[in-house]
Amino acid sequence: MGGPVVVVAPEGRFGSSVVKALAKRGSAPVVLMDNPSAVLETHPGAERALRFNGLTAGPWAEAFDGASVVINLAGLSPRPDGDPLEHAQRRRMGARLVAEAVDSVRVRPARLITVCSLRSIIEGQRTGPAIPLDEETPVSRQPAVRALRELELSALSVRGIGVRASVLRLGVVLDEEEGLLPAYRRRFEAHLGGPVLPRMGLWPWIHREDAIALLLFVALDERAASHEGPLHAVAPNPATSAQLAVEVGLRLHRVPWLPMPRKVARR
Repeated sequence: MGGPVVVVAPEGRFGSSVVKALAKRGSAPVVLMDNPSAVLETHPGAERALRFNGLTAGPWAEAFDGASVVINLAGLSPRPDGDPLEHAQRRRMGARLVAEAVDSVRVRPARLITVCSLRSIIEGQRTGPAIPLDEETPVSRQPAVRALRELELSALSVRGIGVRASVLRLGVVLDEEEGLLPAYRRRFEAHLGGPVLPRMGLWPWIHREDAIALLLFVALDERAASHEGPLHAVAPNPATSAQLAVEVGLRLHRVPWLPMPRKVARR
């Protein structure tokens, strides 16, 4: 595959693992992140890093010139305890900046892959029955979910200039050191564990290693070169929140009895 791989906003353990996995495949990426000076420590395997804050255009766009693939992880940025709509709008702005940068360079990247969380769409369905979601399911009209949809549309807009674009919607990523499972473990070990509300809401999930393997397949494998549009990165069978709590309780020898607020399950 000709040209470098560029990874935008690889935050947390998941982002660092993506960079490391690319390097092991012989595609050491250029990394765009808010603190590029720490890249060698936090993201081993990166070729170099440029500053990207997700809010303003800048010299970072030059990294897209001649790239084989751009992987935008800004849609996975952790949501702080604040206005979810404001956070979603910031992620949407980052996606628009990336799309504009793809259009501005002399030699455009061959592919743009935008990764976001399926959780926002799941939460948008929480007032209705627990039904499986696929790539064709209409999204909720809630403002934060609409902002996510607008993020996806910004990412997919580059198809109009000849760049293949995919949106990888990650299910709940199960990782023993980050995200939902550590939050569950702390609550259960304190005998305060239980399902995240609503109990019967579906939680499409995926292991971290599988999520990274699928992302690299879409990014680097010629068999996926023709794929465009949304793609759900989830295990075949989703679990309800109650089922997930029971499984965690069995492994920790605890009884799931106290429902947990939704915020404990955020990235």
